[in-house]
Amino acid sequence: MKPTLAIALLASAGIAGIGAVDARETMLRGEESLESRDLGSNNRTNHPVCSEIVDEETGWWESRVQLRANYFTVESLVTDLDNYCTNYNDDPDACRDPSMRSSYTDLSEEELKASCIMMGSSDRRCVGNPCNQYNTGECTLQATAGRCVWLTKKQTNKANKYLGEKIYLGHGCYNNVCHAKAVGRGKLTDEECEDFSIPGVMDCTWCQGGKKYPELKGQGVGCQMTTARTTAKCAPVNNKNIDKSSIWEQLSNPKCQCSSTYTLCNAAVSEGDRGGSDAFILRYPRSSTPSPTPFSSSP
Repeated sequence: MKPTLAIALLASAGIAGIGAVDARETMLRGEESLESRDLGSNNRTNHPVCSEIVDEETGWWESRVQLRANYFTVESLVTDLDNYCTNYNDDPDACRDPSMRSSYTDLSEEELKASCIMMGSSDRRCVGNPCNQYNTGECTLQATAGRCVWLTKKQTNKANKYLGEKIYLGHGCYNNVCHAKAVGRGKLTDEECEDFSIPGVMDCTWCQGGKKYPELKGQGVGCQMTTARTTAKCAPVNNKNIDKSSIWEQLSNPKCQCSSTYTLCNAAVSEGDRGGSDAFILRYPRSSTPSPTPFSSSP
């Protein structure tokens, strides 16, 4: 399955650029424990989605593997946010939750407030949250290597009701909660993975490998949604906390917008087809021609 342009660009070459050596070492440390983490119990049966995800013809897992291996390949696509988040490598709690960063006393306010997420798939690196403000119509599991999903207003209302608090602020692009919450917790039981579910919005299942599922052995697929493909819509970026100078819109459809503060958007607007439908222009101020290369902006 062909990944979105942003994923393809981020996963296109060998390790190089910002933080490359440390990133490779961190990634390998995570891989060392894969064999013991995903064997699972031979007494259970995987949900069919597990094999669908890693299928060479229809799945998107290979793009995730390449993304994980080559994340810092293209320096111009690595955002300030990504660099801020590397402070929390090997610390899943601090990576996911700014309130858990009190011991990081030597960091700037921007670094302490950074919106981060673990790379996942047994990779212990902390990177910028790629899903924020990614309203380009590409916020799907298959287009983002399993990291992001688009939720409608109805779905966010349902999720908030189930959670008992307003976590989701409205329709938009959000993390795949099944995978995001499982990262860094080691091998989970079926029940632990399923407990991350938001019924009817994001339902979770544990994907085991081992002898019973050789196609999954050593892959680190772990906790995933029970569907391999999702849909997404375009929407404006209207969050008042987002720097207006980072907001881009698609030339062929101005309703498709994103913020280059975040990696997926930064990749898309940096390397999109300048003269074609993939081209992006700055929303503020409006211009009739695509801008060359965007800059990375602070969160």
